[in-house]
Amino acid sequence: MKFKESLKNIFRRENWRTIAIFAALFGFLWFTIFGDQGLLKLRRSSLLKNQLNQELSAQRLKIEKLKKDKELLENRDHLELTIRQELGYVKPGEVVFKANEPLTTP
Repeated sequence: MKFKESLKNIFRRENWRTIAIFAALFGFLWFTIFGDQGLLKLRRSSLLKNQLNQELSAQRLKIEKLKKDKELLENRDHLELTIRQELGYVKPGEVVFKANEPLTTP
């Protein structure tokens, strides 16, 4: 109750110095929270940084996988094995045995 009465007296007497201090304090708090470098912008920047760090980690994992794939493609023995299995190539003089699947009668 006393606080309200003292505020009324301040404004009634038109104490401009006190009003200016309150206005400056309000402006300071406003810009601290909502300004270009305020707390809200800091929070958004922090969230963006976390998101970008997650994307960076995912990209690093992709890079590692691609490096392993590149190493496998450069490995001559692995490349030869892959060509033989997927394309059915054979070396000259090799004999390939294929198992016949048994016929099923209906």
